[in-house]
Amino acid sequence: MGFGLLFIGYLLLVPVSIGFFYTVPVSAVFFAIAGWKLARVNRPFGKSFFCAILLGVAGGVAALFRLPALKEHASYPEAIALAVILVWHILVLTGLEWVSAETGLPLLRQRALRNKIYACLYYVPAILLTAIDGVPLPDLAVEILHGASLAIIVLGLVVFFLNGLLIWRAYANICMPEDLDMPRKPSRFGFVNEARARADEKEAAAREASRKKQEEYRKRRKKEWDEKQKAKGSRKKQ
Repeated sequence: MGFGLLFIGYLLLVPVSIGFFYTVPVSAVFFAIAGWKLARVNRPFGKSFFCAILLGVAGGVAALFRLPALKEHASYPEAIALAVILVWHILVLTGLEWVSAETGLPLLRQRALRNKIYACLYYVPAILLTAIDGVPLPDLAVEILHGASLAIIVLGLVVFFLNGLLIWRAYANICMPEDLDMPRKPSRFGFVNEARARADEKEAAAREASRKKQEEYRKRRKKEWDEKQKAKGSRKKQ
């Protein structure tokens, strides 16, 4: 339904964390197709389609400025590309947050909200550090920023891992409403089928636990009602 394409595109986006922008236009193609497919799910996914198109342009320009002849002016196009990627993250993670709430997956919703915060904590400093990369600075400031850049790269890798894992979980657990009555097509990836089986077992267990609780509640309330009626009958006889 689009999450698979989203996952593939996201894997191609990971090299951005180390300043490699050549895969961004390819990622943008996957993101645009995924956004088009997911637009019927909710509005943020639909907006991510247009953001993906903008990302393709910004990523292409940033990759172009990585060529030796233009590299000395690459900081600003790359900062703009990173800003577009941040907006894309906010839209997609908001879409995941909404659809997780609608499909009764609270843990997935919490992770989407958490990852949105992490994405901002990573991309805002990354954008600023990239933008000032070409600005002449004292040696001490350059050393400090170099250390900060290494820390940001590590944080970026963590953020990419968490978001990739989140998208994969959405791919494994969320289906479109019209697909509910259709037999689910097995994935070519064994780990996806295993994850789906575990999710189905948990869902069945949750339904059974809910049914038992409702049944216990119904019996308890019936018992209380019968005792009240019996007590009323005893008082009338007296």
